[in-house]
Amino acid sequence: SYAATPKLGIGVGLFAPYGLETRWPLAFDGRFAGYKNILQSLYLQPTLAYEVSPRFSLGAGLDVVLGKVELNQRLDLAQTSVPTSLGVPDSTVFAQFGIAPGTDFANAHLEATKTTVAAHFGAIFKVNDQLSFGARFLTQAKFDYSGTASFTQVPTGLIVPADIVVTPTDTIHAGTPIDALLGAPASLGGLDLFNPTTGVFRSQPVTTTIKNPAMMTVGLAYKVGNGWTLLGDYQLTWWSQFDTVALVFPTDAYSVLGRTLYERYRNTSGFRVGAEWAKDAKWTFRGGYLYHDGAAPAETVTPLLPEGERNEFTAGTTIKLTSALTADLAYQYIRQNDRRGRTREPLSGPATTGMNNGLYTFHAHLFGVSLGYAF
Repeated sequence: SYAATPKLGIGVGLFAPYGLETRWPLAFDGRFAGYKNILQSLYLQPTLAYEVSPRFSLGAGLDVVLGKVELNQRLDLAQTSVPTSLGVPDSTVFAQFGIAPGTDFANAHLEATKTTVAAHFGAIFKVNDQLSFGARFLTQAKFDYSGTASFTQVPTGLIVPADIVVTPTDTIHAGTPIDALLGAPASLGGLDLFNPTTGVFRSQPVTTTIKNPAMMTVGLAYKVGNGWTLLGDYQLTWWSQFDTVALVFPTDAYSVLGRTLYERYRNTSGFRVGAEWAKDAKWTFRGGYLYHDGAAPAETVTPLLPEGERNEFTAGTTIKLTSALTADLAYQYIRQNDRRGRTREPLSGPATTGMNNGLYTFHAHLFGVSLGYAF
């Protein structure tokens, strides 16, 4: 930050209010929804702050948001549509030919980056030397992602156990390796699904839109004396803006890849309280607690983000090493309430709680270290 005038301040900050990364073992049934999922948003915030009066200050700025999305998943052959080029009816899937559910046959990797803009506004009102109130609003950030989807064949090791009559003129003979049937060129009797030019699972563009929700926070700070300050705030996050995520494959001539994820999140409330004790000129200690409810309804708790109601505890200290150099140490414990959820996406349409087949549990220990230099 920089004081341009006695009343005008200029600053820039970098933070990440939204983001996730989930990783699951490839033996987990949820691999068909996603086994390595990354959603990153890095907010670069140039900000202006103006002191309207000794008690009242306003701030505002632009957010340049750097976004990245990555999805890695296995594809289940049983749920995959059979190409109509074989003469089968539309929507015929391989399960109808005896392929067991949970048969990995391909790995899908989707990745895209996007930079977008948002804005933030804030205000602080000092009632007196002890009590102050603050408020902040962060607008929605909308990412229209355009990236690439790539597919690689995963061996099934299966063979056709008996002759399969696909049409009166086309029979798949017993002993035919399934992997050869899927990947071999049409001239050799295969489906050529992974042909880099014409195959259903060739590398191709993919688009989607993801919205980081708007957020509002109001809080207060009260200096009780002897170096102690008490703090509290309330945060409302408009997660209802995260409703559906459509994965669109513009060049998918077979219309078998696109899908819509129905998230249907709800707005959430968060409550935080904390205390700070400035022991002396060198040491400052902090502690806090926060709670927020879950955004995902019961029918959309999935391996992509099995989030829920949380209780979190924090502790930290600041050490003034020199007149210009400070060190900060921080610890946070996150305890999320157990939630029932599902491991698979529905074949079509929104999911219901009837698909929930497991229990997600989560806790985390977070540690942070930083150095600050004033000049």
